[in-house]
Amino acid sequence: MNRLSQSRQRIWFRFLSFISVIYPLEGITMSTTNLPSTFEELRAAARAFATRQGISQCNSPKDLSTSIAVEAADLLRLFQRHSTEDSIAMTGDPIMRAKVVTELVDIFIYTLCLADQMDIDLCTAIQCRTEYDH
Repeated sequence: MNRLSQSRQRIWFRFLSFISVIYPLEGITMSTTNLPSTFEELRAAARAFATRQGISQCNSPKDLSTSIAVEAADLLRLFQRHSTEDSIAMTGDPIMRAKVVTELVDIFIYTLCLADQMDIDLCTAIQCRTEYDH
C-alpha cells in the first residue's frame, strides 16, 4: 500500500470514528480514545488536518472565508430541493447525516484555520457573543 493510500485510510478511519460518535452505527464499534476531548485538542487536530491537506497558513483570510462559503453552499445543496418537513425527516437517514457531518466538519476546519490566522480565540469570542445578546 502506498503512502497516499495509507494516509487516505487513516483519514477515512478517523472520519468513521467521528461519525460513530455522532451517529453510532449498529454493530460497528470503534475506539474513540484518541478523539480530542478539549477545544484545544480539537483545534490542534484541525490544524494538523489542515496542514496535511494544504489548507493551513498559506491561505489568506479571503481564501479561507471563500472556502467557508463554498462548504456552506455544499451543505445547503443537500437540502435545497426538499421541503422543511422532508429536511427534518432526512435527519434520521444515516447516509444524509454522514454527508451533513462531512460538510459541517469542513466548515468548522476552515473556520478554525481562519480564526488561527487572525489570532482569534473562538472560545472567548463565543462567550462574549452569547453574553452580549443577554
